[in-house]
Amino acid sequence: VEKWLSEDPRNVAAVHCKAGKGRTGVMVCCYMLHSRLFSSACDALNFYGQKRTTDRKGVTIPSQRRYVGYYSDLIQENLDYTPVTLLIREIRLEPLPAFFNGCQGNLMFAIYEGSIKVYSSEVLEVKKGSTDFSFRLDKCVKVCGDVKLEFFKEPKMMSMRKEKLFHFWFNTFFVRDEVPDHFENGNCELPERASRALSYDEHSNSTQQPPLNKPRAGSLVTLGNVSKSLILRIGKWDLDGAHKDKANKLFSPDLKVSILLHRVPCTEDVSASTEPWINNQQHLPPSPLQNRTPSESSEPESSEGSTADDEDEEEEEG
Repeated sequence: VEKWLSEDPRNVAAVHCKAGKGRTGVMVCCYMLHSRLFSSACDALNFYGQKRTTDRKGVTIPSQRRYVGYYSDLIQENLDYTPVTLLIREIRLEPLPAFFNGCQGNLMFAIYEGSIKVYSSEVLEVKKGSTDFSFRLDKCVKVCGDVKLEFFKEPKMMSMRKEKLFHFWFNTFFVRDEVPDHFENGNCELPERASRALSYDEHSNSTQQPPLNKPRAGSLVTLGNVSKSLILRIGKWDLDGAHKDKANKLFSPDLKVSILLHRVPCTEDVSASTEPWINNQQHLPPSPLQNRTPSESSEPESSEGSTADDEDEEEEEG
């Protein structure tokens, strides 16, 4: 785009998607950051919302806003993006959605690498009186690049379909917060920056920029202790779907999803079947959709509703 526009002042670049708002906005905001029209993701998103819509709701889907933030980090920190492989070890959800209300229930979740489902959990029981949910995988799930997690509520009646609660995307290159020792021992308290890492809240006028001297997961050689776990913690307003619950009827405003991950040292062969992780290449057959971006497609055959459907619905609002 930059090359084309710079060749001739009469050149025009047309950016579009189904409704011309959400995915279009991601591209436009990233271009404005790339061309240095704005120095922060928050400023670019706010400007786009103001110019594109009458209610200033431009890019509203949290995962799309997160990726604009990712591009801002690449520009501001002068980073070279390289794929980073991580191992998902444990997933925590706190507090539980309101409809559990201290009662017994069931949850499920699925993990995607790009558009390929690499892990689907069994039905997981939430015991009566539980206030949070934690699941440690028997074998770590190896992921690289764009990753999506979906959470579902399993109905009590077998004839009913499971209900999707929320989902979110992240990129492994941008996961860099190390897990404090006390968190490894079960204490869920973390500093505020870790709980809102790389978040660009549409309700905020400021952007929470990560410190520039923090090591980036893109260079495993420079990280020293590769055995140290990493954590990605995302709050309610950054979860696609849950963020629509403005009145907090379904989800507490303090809702957070925590993902504990391991780094993979460069010297290790992650394809070895004897290692304590799931080999994704053997888990499911290859998909022709593998090269699609997170904002373009979810799992087309999913019975629970795809990411694209969610995006189209929000793009057409306002």
